[in-house]
Amino acid sequence: MKNYLIQNATIVDEQSKWNGKKVDILIENNFIKKIAENIIAPEDYQLINYTNLHVSPGFIDVRANGCEPGYEWKETLESLSKAAEKGGYTTVCLSPETNPFVSTASQIEYILQKAKNLPVKFMPVSGITKDGQGKELTEMFENFKAGTNLFFDGKKSISNSKLLALALQYANDFGGKIFHYAFDKNFSTSLTINEGISATKSGIKGTPAISEEIIVARDIHIVRHLNIPIHFAGISSKGSIDLIRAAKKEGLAITCDVHINNLFFDDSVIQNFDSNYKVLPPLREESNRVALLNAIVDDTIDAIASDHSPQNIELKKVEFDLAEYGTITIENTFSMAITALEKFCTLSKIVNKFTIGPSKVMGNESIKIEEGEKVCLTLYQPNQEIFPGAVPYSSLSSNTPFRGNIKLMGKIYQTIYS
Repeated sequence: MKNYLIQNATIVDEQSKWNGKKVDILIENNFIKKIAENIIAPEDYQLINYTNLHVSPGFIDVRANGCEPGYEWKETLESLSKAAEKGGYTTVCLSPETNPFVSTASQIEYILQKAKNLPVKFMPVSGITKDGQGKELTEMFENFKAGTNLFFDGKKSISNSKLLALALQYANDFGGKIFHYAFDKNFSTSLTINEGISATKSGIKGTPAISEEIIVARDIHIVRHLNIPIHFAGISSKGSIDLIRAAKKEGLAITCDVHINNLFFDDSVIQNFDSNYKVLPPLREESNRVALLNAIVDDTIDAIASDHSPQNIELKKVEFDLAEYGTITIENTFSMAITALEKFCTLSKIVNKFTIGPSKVMGNESIKIEEGEKVCLTLYQPNQEIFPGAVPYSSLSSNTPFRGNIKLMGKIYQTIYS
């Protein structure tokens, strides 16, 4: 790895004594050697000095679909690493929704081996139940020993309350973390979009927010009974936020994340039938989106997830009802977050949801920008305009609504990660 001198950089790291200060950062042999004003550049060090440069700990994505193995025509770990690096990420948690579904230790070992030389750290996530079917628990401790402490059944709820309780207990015994997606499939005949005015206008059947909120309420009762942590993945409704906020105030060990699409868009965009707005959970009314934005401000939401979901064009360029869910987001998630939240909160609060918050969600110690720490940095300019789609995406897929002259704020320059 090269040695660097980063010049005139504003540090954005709530854990660091340098937070908010403009300094130079000397990086040598993969470690931060010195932080100070006006460091004299040693010979043969690469100088980094961008206009209005900001530096934070490396961004962490708690959810992205790597597609490999089984769907390599949509994305590979190599192409995802390039896309994630462009998005400012140094660590990415991989959803188990591959083919086969990640359920065994050997599958986890395969992913870790495949990813070991890539420029981004990939954390494989194991299924909670075998093949994500919600019937029989995976060998959770064996999967933990293979290299993951994270367990998730993808975008399926475990309907059997006793089974979820057992999973929480088993994981807690060895420090594992259960991620759970809240959706009661028996409450709705359609997953396609949110039930509301936009669905009525478009003539498409929708799913009501209560289908999420019922599972959130149930899971909170289970956590209260067991006194064991749970993480809610992809919260999308005001009702869910209200339940989680109250549970946190009660002192329950609950964390949650929001997908960037639900934070950025409301369901009015689906009226043009562009399948690139077809995501899970569905985009909801503006009132729900505002509730999510406010939940970032008061820390009810702990992390912002890309939910990067590549789909090939044949699965998207069809009738809206038949199209697959998801968009590619990982290259623009941070910029989307800054653009959506600029009038709601500080840059430091937004960065928290890409750094300290995700570390908490994963049960890890947060990386700090301090002398002596191993280098793991994201460099960016928060106020610079970018036009997504003006340059080619690194993802193998192109399922994104960001085309043409759509403008976002926040430019990622690079990551430095050993």
